[in-house]
Amino acid sequence: MYNFYPGPSKIYPVVSDFAKEAFENGILERNHRSEPFMHLLEQCIELLKNHLNVPEGYKVFFVSSATEAWEICAQSLFDTEAVRFYYTGAFGHKWMRYSERLRNHVSGLKVELNSEIVLDALFQGDVCLVANETSNGTQVNINNIGEREGLVFVDAVSSLGGVEYTISNADVWISSSQKCFGLPSGMGIMVVSPKALARAKAVGDFKHYNSLLFIEENFDNFQTPYTPNILLVYLFKSMLEHLPNIKTVSDELVLRAEKLYAYFDSSKNFTPIVTNKEVRSNTILTLSTPDLKSLHKYLNANRITLGKGYGEWKDTTFRIANFPAIENAEYDYLLEILSNFVPQK
Repeated sequence: MYNFYPGPSKIYPVVSDFAKEAFENGILERNHRSEPFMHLLEQCIELLKNHLNVPEGYKVFFVSSATEAWEICAQSLFDTEAVRFYYTGAFGHKWMRYSERLRNHVSGLKVELNSEIVLDALFQGDVCLVANETSNGTQVNINNIGEREGLVFVDAVSSLGGVEYTISNADVWISSSQKCFGLPSGMGIMVVSPKALARAKAVGDFKHYNSLLFIEENFDNFQTPYTPNILLVYLFKSMLEHLPNIKTVSDELVLRAEKLYAYFDSSKNFTPIVTNKEVRSNTILTLSTPDLKSLHKYLNANRITLGKGYGEWKDTTFRIANFPAIENAEYDYLLEILSNFVPQK
């Protein structure tokens, strides 16, 4: 099966070897406060920082999911300052609505599909952005944010590990294991700035097991406040030992995105719904076709899995992941199969 689903997506084939190693070397049976696990966690964090070029002072934490990271932000970092969400699609809206249930000073601004997100210079409160909106294939140029008084929160679930970011341009980066990192699902990732950690101390949230302060206290000793997913930590560490720096990964992914968009822009049967090239995602392509039902049936017959539409585009689009674990030859096969598709409508 050729898997282009936008998450969980294709896993690097070598991960199965790493999983076998983890079972054989006994790390999965070690206490998460033991020296072997603490050393494993320390290695994994250091490798991830090097891979993503994380600046000095930023800290990396692993949690259960990106959704839990949303909750941690609302509980431990949203203080009395106003928080504004800028969003174009379903996941940004979902994050905002979830945060509204936990804090009462949250507002949102929906941005039209093909428009660039421009932050209000007069608003200096906290800002939340989705770097790559998985539901519609738009992206935000985080490098254009500039200096702000408030914190900048970025959900980069569909792009961290595939797109090169200047990490210092935001205070909290949220991601997870199952997309651009090419791993199984089950682990969330947070990269947090000194400014955000100072806010956490000011908020002083110790009411929850996943208080950011409690998490930081444990991770400073390379431990966790909960029993962690040791297998995923091991897989992540092992995979990071084999990956080139994020710049190399990102450059290759951008070139492939350009090739894919060039094909679809010239296609008679498929149309990218994002027409403004400045806001097109390099990791999630969202396309329309006059005959979705026949398309999915045709692709299944050719052992290809794509993402169906999501949110308000659920019944009119399909989605293709452009993730690092998927090989160029697989995209060549996909485009060959799509070239032979004949819509029935």
